[in-house]
Order: sequence, then structure tokens, then C-alpha cells
Amino acid sequence: MLGSSGHRSTQTVFIGYERATVVSGLNSPVDFRFLPDGRILVAEKAGAIRVVEDGVLREDPLITLAVRTESERGIEGLAVDPAFGTNGRIYVAYIDAETTRNTLSRFIVNGNTATFDTDLLVSTLAAAPNHHGGALGFGPDGALYWGVGDNATGANAQNLGNIHGKILRLNTDGSVPVDNPVINGARTHIYAYGLRNPFRLTFTPTGQLLVADVGAASFEEVNLVTAGGNYGWPSSEGLCTSACTGKTDPVFTYPRGSGAAITSVAVYQGKVFIADLVQGWIKVLTCTPDYTACGDVQTFDPAAGTTVVLAAGPDGNLYQLTYAPGELIAIKPAGGDADSEV
Repeated sequence: MLGSSGHRSTQTVFIGYERATVVSGLNSPVDFRFLPDGRILVAEKAGAIRVVEDGVLREDPLITLAVRTESERGIEGLAVDPAFGTNGRIYVAYIDAETTRNTLSRFIVNGNTATFDTDLLVSTLAAAPNHHGGALGFGPDGALYWGVGDNATGANAQNLGNIHGKILRLNTDGSVPVDNPVINGARTHIYAYGLRNPFRLTFTPTGQLLVADVGAASFEEVNLVTAGGNYGWPSSEGLCTSACTGKTDPVFTYPRGSGAAITSVAVYQGKVFIADLVQGWIKVLTCTPDYTACGDVQTFDPAAGTTVVLAAGPDGNLYQLTYAPGELIAIKPAGGDADSEV
């Protein structure tokens, strides 16, 4: 699913906004996170987690994991503990080189280095070349949410005996939260299922979970994920058209056309931003207050490049990570007013 395309040099995007490169020279980056002290961690597909400090990419990685790198294998996602300032914990989803399993591990950061702490959750299935998801992040409830792809087998998304094609919810020690949904016959970490390739997730200001799910042949999806929800894959893609009992439709879809991959979803200035790595754009959605429906699509940047992450920064700007070329970019209101409306 990850690939490359040219990145245009024009600096102006949506009227009133401009882009500024924070760092370049990253090697196929796939995720990034801000630390409370101002540093930025960037995960590269081949296993390195890089440190950006005072606008400079440090030469030595924080840590380099041993990962499988064929096709979509590698590091898939990165998260920072809400209590990082006191415990120094980060979390990484990746395909382990030795076991070839989807693995979620915890690491401890000390200065500009990190050490392995513990594995939180490991798949029982060998990792296929593709469909590993990678959505990873903390909810306002303090739980860690992990989106795992269907491992290139659509039936996994409805198989409640494995973690693939699911959104998982766990505590920071890997245990199961006591308020996880009870789904008949399901592994207890499963929060929701019926997803194909949940690439990114975000939480709205009011606590709803939005997930960008990459489609197969017909539609890309933004799903409002709730406890116990079934999002239909593999029997439905986009809006369900048959045998729909018990399945939840996405809140937004768009046709794949000749190719597509929704790789980002973020809430910024009250709007939902999405990006497509293959089609190369960033668009803006207006959603209902409860996020049960989204529409009024506006093109924010028609030539945004190979976006893999969009995220609001602590400075009020929107940040974009591109896969090729590997760049971290700040999208700023022209004139520096971070409160400008989209």
C-alpha cells in the first residue's frame, strides 16, 4: 500500500495557509508523535525511531528495532504514554523480525535513547506481506487503542478468535480493561471488528473514535468506532447493501477510482481532515456534532504528496508526515495566526 509519488514545490495550500518543512531526509517514515518537552519522535518503516530536537533531525536514532520490512511489514504505529513526563514510556506496533508476528511493545525513553521494556500483545498468526493497519493511540479514557489489519485475509475481520481486522483496547501493561465490551466468543482485547486495514485513528474533542480504513476495490472509509461495533468487512465495503443486520456503516466514504488509500484522519479546528497517499490530496470534512455523518467535502491541498499521518501540534498548527520524500511538514496559517478558521 505504501509507495512514492512526486511532491510539488508550491508552498501555498488552502487559502490562508502555507507549508514549512520541519525536517527532511527521513527514510520511509510511517508515524510521528510529539513529546511533552518539545521533541518529536518519528518512526521509520525499517525499524529506526528518530528524534527531532529544536528543528534538527538527530543523527543517532532513539532506538532501532529488528523488524521484517518486506512489502507493508515494518514499524506500523507509534504512541506516547499520557504520563510520559514521569514514566518515559512509548509504545510501538511492528512486525518482529524473529517471530514475524504483529507485535505491540513498550519501551522506556531515557534522554535520546530507549530500551525495550515488555511485549504487551503478540499475534498468534504469522504476518502476511500486507494489511497490518497501524492505527495506534491513547483515548481520553487512558486506554491504548490499536488497529490491526486483516493480515491479507478478509475472513479474519469476522473471526473473533484472532486480533486481525480489529480495533483492540488494552491497558498500558497489556491487560484487558474491565469495561471492554463483551462480544460473544471474542478475545477480550477486541473493542470492534469488521475492518480491513485500519491505518490511522484519532479521537474527537468530545471523545469519539474515528478510524481511517483502507478499502479493497470499491470504497475508502472513515468509521465512527464504538464498543462492540461490527464494520462489515469483508462482506461490505463502503455502505452496506445486503445482509446488513448488526453492521455499522462508515460515516464517510469515497470511491477508490483507479486507486486510493486513506492514510490519515485528524480533527483540526473543528473539522475532520483526511488524506489519501495514492491520490495525493488532503481534504476537509464537516461533520455533525456527534460525528455520525460527515460531508461538505473541501479540497485543502490537491497535491499534498504521500501523506501517512496528519496531526494537530501543541503549537496549534497542523503537521503532515510524508512517506516519499520522507518529510515532516508544518501547515501554518499565513501570518502565523494558529486560530484562523478553515
